Amino acid sequence: MKTSKKLLLIFVSLGLIIGGLIYFVQFKTTSTYDKDLPYISLGDKVKNQSTKAHLWFEEFISGDETINYERDINSLVENSRSLLTKAIKGGKFDQKNFPIPSEEFKTHLSACLKQLEGFNKFMLERKTNMDNGTSNEEAGSELDQLFDETYEGLQSELDKLIELVNNTVDQDISSITSFSLTIALAVTILFFIIAYIMFKTQTNIESKAKTEEFFELEKIRLEKLNKFVNEITSGDYNTNIDLDLSEDNLAQSLVDMRDTLKSNSEEEKKRNWIVASLANFSNILRNNDDLHQLSNNIISKLIEYLNANQGGIFIINEDENNNTFLELTGCYAYGRQKFLEKKVKPGEGLVGQCYLERQPIFITDVPQGYTKIQSGLGDSTPSCLYIFPLIVNDEIYGILEIASFEIFTETQKEFLEKVSESIAATLKNAKTGSVTTKLLAEAQEMAEVMSQQEEEMRQNMEEMQATSETMNQMVEQKDSEIAELKKQIRLLNSGEKN
Repeated sequence: MKTSKKLLLIFVSLGLIIGGLIYFVQFKTTSTYDKDLPYISLGDKVKNQSTKAHLWFEEFISGDETINYERDINSLVENSRSLLTKAIKGGKFDQKNFPIPSEEFKTHLSACLKQLEGFNKFMLERKTNMDNGTSNEEAGSELDQLFDETYEGLQSELDKLIELVNNTVDQDISSITSFSLTIALAVTILFFIIAYIMFKTQTNIESKAKTEEFFELEKIRLEKLNKFVNEITSGDYNTNIDLDLSEDNLAQSLVDMRDTLKSNSEEEKKRNWIVASLANFSNILRNNDDLHQLSNNIISKLIEYLNANQGGIFIINEDENNNTFLELTGCYAYGRQKFLEKKVKPGEGLVGQCYLERQPIFITDVPQGYTKIQSGLGDSTPSCLYIFPLIVNDEIYGILEIASFEIFTETQKEFLEKVSESIAATLKNAKTGSVTTKLLAEAQEMAEVMSQQEEEMRQNMEEMQATSETMNQMVEQKDSEIAELKKQIRLLNSGEKN
């Protein structure tokens, strides 16, 4: 076999090895992403469903006839049980398969499932008491306490599961990064080994003069290749190589490797950003005691994550005549002129149009005067406007409006799509919690009024009893006086007869 054919075989082998390593890195990254993705949404989804089941069951027990137990409550519990069971056994979830969980994951998942079973057991017992006509006082407060304790236990176990998932995602990201650097180092070592073999093979190609010329050219070539590989290893995927790629298979393979690593690096950064942002955003969504504070926290963090300039969140509400409107409950960096009015009717402006169409509105040619962003350069019209509906279970709960000087990327849009459902579910829970709190406050106020009226009635009864006793004494005294008068009259009558 001629030397040129041997070199060609070496180059082809090197290209195959590099291609195999690149494919392995890509496969490792994709498999890790597929492994972690199902667990990221599991904890928050089960937590949202159990919270809704708890709130709606309390309203159901209180006599709310609009709530159907099987449709609105039991379906949420059964769906949560199905998700946890699939996670333990490795079932399917949102077009992704749960991997067989580790013992640590299985322990946390089993604990969540056990708490959910207890929560469902005590909920059924309370429903049975209600169906049998047993009042809360007859059933006793112990069952209510067990019901609330299992619910709090479920929430605690779900928080532990979410924390474990976040830690696992961080570890996987670190592992993939280390693995990529190891592969790059291995490619570099392999390159130098092949270069050394090629150098040794070329020593006897031609005469001494031609060999020296070849070695000089090859030295320059190897220096360029070495510089190129070192720049790639250091993470510079925009570097170029000054060689004729049509006649240099090794250089072409290295350029292909650079392009693949660059593409993988960009995709990995996008996925890591989305995963990390979703994980961090879940911490904000868990603090939902106050609807306006929650709205401000959501829009502030979204503006920060998207590197935008201003935004607002509108919540669906109704007035005293049951007319629907969109109320601005949270905003960031809005100017004074556009947002003096904090209520928008359905169909009014782009926000009202988005509510009716239930579809995102993405505008890169924002009309002059629609909104302005205040900066050190004065008031400027943004370059991009993104209006997004907040929908969960085919029901809309609000509208997001975000404006920016920069056009939103596909990665940012994908993040908004993924986080919008969680925001909608959280807003629904917060709104339901506010209604429940208001009803509890009204019930407490009514109980205090009734207690005060009962005390007034008791005092009136005591006064009436005291009056009755006085009247009885006066009647007895009058009876005694009448008896004495009758006695004197009889005596007088007896004296007259004598």
